Amino acid sequence: GFRYLHFGSASSIAYALFIILFLIGLFEIKVMGEKK
Repeated sequence: GFRYLHFGSASSIAYALFIILFLIGLFEIKVMGEKK
């Protein structure tokens, strides 16, 4: 739950990085799809 939202712990940092990389991946797929 919200336990993982506490900033400062390693798990929250890894979770945030995972979400950022996931969003960047979706954005890149969308951009590449539009370029074709």
